Amino acid sequence: MLTVCMIVLALLILLFAAGMFLLKYTCGRPKEYDYWDPEVLRSRGYESILEANARGRAWFESVPHEETTIRSKEGLRLKGYFVPCENARGTLLLMHGWHSSWKMDFAIALPFYHSLGLNLMIIEQRSQNGSEGKYMTYGVREREDCALWVKALADRLGKDSPIILGGLSMGAATVLMASNLEFEGNVKGIIADCGFTSPYAILKHVSGRGGKLPTGPVTSFLGIFTRLFAGFGVKECSTVDSLRRTKLPVLLIHGLADDFVPPEMSEESFEAAAGEKELILVEGAKHGMSYCVDQPRVEAAITGFVEKYI
Repeated sequence: MLTVCMIVLALLILLFAAGMFLLKYTCGRPKEYDYWDPEVLRSRGYESILEANARGRAWFESVPHEETTIRSKEGLRLKGYFVPCENARGTLLLMHGWHSSWKMDFAIALPFYHSLGLNLMIIEQRSQNGSEGKYMTYGVREREDCALWVKALADRLGKDSPIILGGLSMGAATVLMASNLEFEGNVKGIIADCGFTSPYAILKHVSGRGGKLPTGPVTSFLGIFTRLFAGFGVKECSTVDSLRRTKLPVLLIHGLADDFVPPEMSEESFEAAAGEKELILVEGAKHGMSYCVDQPRVEAAITGFVEKYI
């Protein structure tokens, strides 16, 4: 009997250790490293656009910008940068992706966004870069952070000042999941590039890429630990559910060569959206690379969206 109890205890300890390992790997705060380092950019698939990325970062440093912070509902200090535009017609709020930063995801496009007559509010997502937090939540708690950033903009610029929400990858999922919230600000629409549909869907997809794991049980097992230690459920929220309950217009962008977040996820979000909607699929673009692969088409779509809704 004692031996059986010891075996059961050992198995429970192993399961707990495995769960905590999965939690730390998927949701834990990334290790600090230099997002400006060309080697990091190369490792993330940015080899061909190093110069453009550097020009975007240099542009940011050359224009007036202000570091700003807010507090999340849990009291986390969240960091962002406000880039004013003279005679601005509105503000674009940008949220970056998982294990990333605005320097990686948006630097190239910042001058273009600004040229549309938009202030930029560039967010560092919770548990990444300069924002506090132990765990990322795949958009579930981040969508609440997004709403608080909208309130901060409304307090700063006035409640009638137009705001467009923008995001890439997990940032795209964040703003789409936030779409049905009651904003204390004048949100006019959403631009989402290569967003996944839910934490469960993307974790199941990524865990199954090797073809050796029972992806459903593994993801559900991880979900126990996200509930207990990270404060969110992997099935708690989805872009599909949120978009069915909002009339906000959305522009969805996705690369057809994306093997990290399948383009079918943006197609699913598009089908669910109850308001005005547009879907841009870019041939040959890997994850987060649509703007780089077909810049004229993506810029034209974004320009048209801004002109129509602001």
